[in-house]
Amino acid sequence: MSKKTLVSAITAALVVGAASTTFAQNTMTRYEMAQIVARAMAKTDLEKADKALVDKLAAEFAEELD
Repeated sequence: MSKKTLVSAITAALVVGAASTTFAQNTMTRYEMAQIVARAMAKTDLEKADKALVDKLAAEFAEELD
């Protein structure tokens, strides 16, 4: 997965999660979002800015990631 694809996937997940109150059929659980973050954390070839975003998301979903 390329860096652009990873960033796009994370951004899309965040947008879908934020829009879940408007579109009930797109509801994403915190656990599902944590799975996306865990996959992003497994990537080793992230740019510095992307790594910072993944670290921020990892802190937000730390409980689910445990």
